[in-house]
Amino acid sequence: MLRFGVNSPNYRAKSALNRKTMPKLSTKIEIGYLFFAAIIVAVAVFSIYHIRQLSHPLYLLLRGRYENVTAAEKMLSNIRQQESEQFNMVEQGLDTASVRRFKKAGKEFVYWHNQARNSISLPEEPVLLDSIAELYSVYQEKSNVLQHRLEAGIGYKERKAFHSRQIVPVVMKLSNLCHELQEINEIAIERTERRAEKLSSQATGFIVLFVIAALVFSMAAGWYFTKRIIRPLKDATEKVKKIGQGNWDQKLEIKTNDELEELAYEFNRMTARLAEYEKLNVKKLLAEKKKAETIVSNIPVGILVLDEEDHITLLNTVAEQVLQKDRNEILYHSIQKMNLSVEMRNVLLSEVQSAKNIDSERLPLIPVETGNHTRFYTVRRIPLATQIREKAGTIVLFQDVTTYQELDDLRSEFIATISHEIKTPITSLNMAVDILLKEVKGPLTNNQKELLNDARNDVVRLKTFVKELLDLAKLESGHYPLEYKRIDVAALIRRSWQSLLRLAEEKNVSIQTKIEKNLPPLYGDERLLNRALTNLLKNALEHSPYGEQISIRVSVESSRSMWVISDRGKGIPPQARELIFDKFVRLNKSGDSVGLGLSITREIIRRHGGRIWAEDNADRGARLCFSLPLGSAHKNNKNSNGNKKNENIAL
Repeated sequence: MLRFGVNSPNYRAKSALNRKTMPKLSTKIEIGYLFFAAIIVAVAVFSIYHIRQLSHPLYLLLRGRYENVTAAEKMLSNIRQQESEQFNMVEQGLDTASVRRFKKAGKEFVYWHNQARNSISLPEEPVLLDSIAELYSVYQEKSNVLQHRLEAGIGYKERKAFHSRQIVPVVMKLSNLCHELQEINEIAIERTERRAEKLSSQATGFIVLFVIAALVFSMAAGWYFTKRIIRPLKDATEKVKKIGQGNWDQKLEIKTNDELEELAYEFNRMTARLAEYEKLNVKKLLAEKKKAETIVSNIPVGILVLDEEDHITLLNTVAEQVLQKDRNEILYHSIQKMNLSVEMRNVLLSEVQSAKNIDSERLPLIPVETGNHTRFYTVRRIPLATQIREKAGTIVLFQDVTTYQELDDLRSEFIATISHEIKTPITSLNMAVDILLKEVKGPLTNNQKELLNDARNDVVRLKTFVKELLDLAKLESGHYPLEYKRIDVAALIRRSWQSLLRLAEEKNVSIQTKIEKNLPPLYGDERLLNRALTNLLKNALEHSPYGEQISIRVSVESSRSMWVISDRGKGIPPQARELIFDKFVRLNKSGDSVGLGLSITREIIRRHGGRIWAEDNADRGARLCFSLPLGSAHKNNKNSNGNKKNENIAL
């Protein structure tokens, strides 16, 4: 017996010692991350330092310059305001409001002059501000003289001349000095901006050089760390690939004093044991494979085994006959590339079916021509899975159901023949009863009329039964032509309910309809679908208590319309949910139904490419559900109606 030695004392002691002494690979990676983080922090600190070195002095310089430019503009504005008020007084005489505005402008002039003096940073500014102050004092004095004369009633020409000769020259000089103050500060701002651009360029250059150096250093360090870690992993990957090819004699030589070295040690032990194991088990595996192939070859059901890429890996003689291909032509070939019929390829590549959702009557049916005889096979795809892979392949089973198909055809033909033969005497019997009731052959007593009326009702019921049998036989045999057209879902429901209105009024049962908005177009035979829906609504009505409500909901799920008809009756027993669609099955024995309505409904739904089933209502009662293809999906169903006879086989 093989022993891998994992639990030996020497191995455990050595592994424990290695784990204690060697540094972890994760620690090395963390050191590398810390190194790169330190470089990023250094770049950030360097950049922040240079930006602060540039921004702080520029802020101080620009703030002073902008304040003095603003002060010069404000002083100009205020002196102009004073001069405007003073001109009004010269032209129109002394005015209290003008005097008040004149003094207010003077106060603001003084305020902005003081602001400019507090922000002095240029050598020319003190002299200019002193000159502005002296001239403004002269302006104030002369303005006071003018106002005194105006109060004294001086004439217009005299005050006009005084203003022009004494005050206007002072105002001009003041304006020029304010302009000069504004100009030297604007020049200083331009110089500061040029200096800022120069400093910014220098700082940018330093930062770029520092970042380039950091990047080069980081790339070199990253390359070193990566090479140190990846090289052993690449070596291990190459060795594993060779093992996958069947070359077991592989050894890893890794000396990194960490987990990688421990991995190499375990890898070398594993390859040695696998080589021994492979030698011992190859013969056994080959024998088991041969046994499996023998079993598959002798099973009477056709078996086709596909891998995950749909290549044929195993098949038996029956499968060869179904595919009508020689084993050597198709073994290890892809289904997609084989020369098969479209129907066969679509069935083989369809979605796999699980045991829970397979409807045995809806399994795909494939006709295979063998000489002068046609055989029929149902196809079932079963998924293969392993613990390692969720999808390891597929098993395709071909079951010969020719006998059942022939029996089903005989049954349908028998029912159709019997129904047709019964139809003629029923018609004659109905005519005879009608003649007697009309008293053509003589008067009738009340008892005779009552008996004849009962007989006529039984004849009508028998005629309905025969008609349903004939319709069902036609549907099952595929001889009932379908007339496809676009159907208004709401109108279809409305017409079906109208035909049952009398019965609904007798039981005081209402209907609630819910149709999903923007429902894609539905195509089908409107007459048959109306009959199917009427049968379902009638079934719900018959099982609904007095005064209850029936609901019908239409929605869209995966390109199919889903129809749900719910009632509040007694519900359907779990064991009867698959049987209620069979012929002559009646849950309500007291009714006058013969048990063909739901069978006909099922065949109509299937002819349209749909499916029907029964569910238990969560609240109370039962739910009958069916699905139909929407939009262009009806074309495929329409094209397949001619082969309906070969579609559904009841086993």
